[in-house]
Amino acid sequence: MALTRTPIYQATVRSQLLLGGERTLVLTLAMLSALLIFSAQTFKAAVLGAALWAVGMYVLRWMGKADPEMSRVYVRHVKYLTYYYARSRPFREQ
Repeated sequence: MALTRTPIYQATVRSQLLLGGERTLVLTLAMLSALLIFSAQTFKAAVLGAALWAVGMYVLRWMGKADPEMSRVYVRHVKYLTYYYARSRPFREQ
């Protein structure tokens, strides 16, 4: 009996990036920048919102190149304890 091979296409396992950064973070940055620009409606707010967008996109693209899922990895890392005791479970009988 011959083995069947199933091709795995790169598009099915590739991370979802938007403009080079993580999709949710880029959309959140766009929303915050637009909120700042359109809610204040001053020239200073527009310049600040554009600067926030430019710097934020630079950081998000850098993160996307380093690791496309860096924010999810960081959130999981924060949940870990700093020290694990040398016991199998905390309430074991001695």
